[in-house]
Amino acid sequence: SDTSMISSVDAVDEIAYISGLFSGSAVDLFAAGSSLTSSSSGSGKDAFVAALDVGSSGSGKFPGPQASWVVQIGGSSGYPSVTVSGDYVYVAGSLSAASNISTCSLTAARGGYLAKLERATGACAWAKDVPASRHVVSDGTHVWTVQTSTGKLTFDDDYVLDNIGIEKDVFMAKYQASDGAGLWATVIGGTGDEE
Repeated sequence: SDTSMISSVDAVDEIAYISGLFSGSAVDLFAAGSSLTSSSSGSGKDAFVAALDVGSSGSGKFPGPQASWVVQIGGSSGYPSVTVSGDYVYVAGSLSAASNISTCSLTAARGGYLAKLERATGACAWAKDVPASRHVVSDGTHVWTVQTSTGKLTFDDDYVLDNIGIEKDVFMAKYQASDGAGLWATVIGGTGDEE
């Protein structure tokens, strides 16, 4: 049996871009015509990003959304986030195992990912190993991620941030949209929990 859930939605015109998690073997998410099997031979959870035409195309009185493409991100957990800007879709989430997003490779070294996909096809423009993220936004020039942690987060080999106290703090990072290069990261919080 397979299960799926949607965690984030963004839309442009009549196309909805959604992210979420699925598990199972030979799953055809949104009847896109592709058979997907999640990690661990279908017992693990993997992230997905999909483009759905939610306009009035299709047949019948209520035809429902028509999938343009679906991209799988293996070894994921948590709740992936998606945002659209210009000709691209940005997706961020957690990653516990190495994964490929079409031609892009991720190692899971930092516990999360940030990826830029072509809006028309879902093809990967770039993908970066970053700390696990809960939310992503972009203005087309920059991409921002937000995550919550109770400990240190490694943004790259030279940049590690620790939380302020012993409770949860919010971490925010800014990247270039053109190539995913990190620009800055900061921790926001005080002595209590911040989410």
